[in-house]
Amino acid sequence: MAVIEWILLAVVVLASWWLLRPSSDGTPRVPFGYFLYLLATDHSNIWMRLYRKYGPVAVLRVPMFRDVTLVMGSESSPAYHSSKTLDVVKGAKIILGDFLPNPKVDGGVPAIQRMTAKMMTAPSFMEDADKFSRDMLRKSPWDSEQVDDLFNELWHLVFQVIMEIFWGIEGEDGDWFINNFRDVDPELLLQKPRAFYDRPRLVAETRRNFERWVTKLEPILAKQTADRDAGRPVKGHMVWVAEEFCSTEEGIVDTYSVMYQVWSLIMVSLINTYANLAWILTRVAADPSLAEKVLKEQRSIYEAEERPDTFGTFVLSSKDVNEMKYLERTITENLRLAGETFASFRYYLIAVVDVEIC
Repeated sequence: MAVIEWILLAVVVLASWWLLRPSSDGTPRVPFGYFLYLLATDHSNIWMRLYRKYGPVAVLRVPMFRDVTLVMGSESSPAYHSSKTLDVVKGAKIILGDFLPNPKVDGGVPAIQRMTAKMMTAPSFMEDADKFSRDMLRKSPWDSEQVDDLFNELWHLVFQVIMEIFWGIEGEDGDWFINNFRDVDPELLLQKPRAFYDRPRLVAETRRNFERWVTKLEPILAKQTADRDAGRPVKGHMVWVAEEFCSTEEGIVDTYSVMYQVWSLIMVSLINTYANLAWILTRVAADPSLAEKVLKEQRSIYEAEERPDTFGTFVLSSKDVNEMKYLERTITENLRLAGETFASFRYYLIAVVDVEIC
């Protein structure tokens, strides 16, 4: 009997060493037991607790499984990714690895801040986005008193806004990208069992799906370019992005790089805009006092005496947005609670210790 007890003790000691020892590259190790403790006692603040204790990058070792790399933004993260918080580009490379469109392609996420700044300052952006959103909200299920699946409906709404307003891809072409996004969605791909037992073939299959996106984009970009050159109106900014960020010195556009920009903006929008919007609306709906304060501020802006229009014809302006102080604080508080966190069950290919977190 004593022999069995000694064997069990040795197993416990070895398991404890395996779970608690520092990672080989010096990255802080989150004890699995502590993670379970936080999950059971303070799940709503788990990422903030881990950030304060271990910093912006840590590794969680799951028994009988593998390492989980946690890349976290700070508690004081502003509403938008910036150099002051998490380096999203390097974090994405750690998390996504082989499931990026092509790790060798320059651009993508790094160009998004310049791209979105240019797009959102276009004279017609606010009006186009506002009209498009209103048209969408007049359709089912938004026109009813209840939306059964808020997260799913917001996912589609944000996706359609990105495709039509930013990229000028609409109708059946826009539907094609929505319906085929799951084939290049790294969050879904990394959750598939094949990501562990059949990774090489899943990676190869994903690369082929990215090529399908390129094939689909080529005629759309060609038509938009031809319309622009002929002086016809062109929706979206894909031609400008192609020429500004995806062209060689000889002026040849790399369509694969254009696809990377399109995919990157969709990813950032779904990770940030869609998720935060869904959680904000959920929290506001669950708190009558908060909902009343948010609505009171909105009414004070929409129903101002100097406005000749009504809510039905009201067009939002940048000045109106700047007056939404309480809504801004609500969004910032939601970000504090939700955090900017990525987690992935995968072997990381880049040493986490080399990632520069600003």
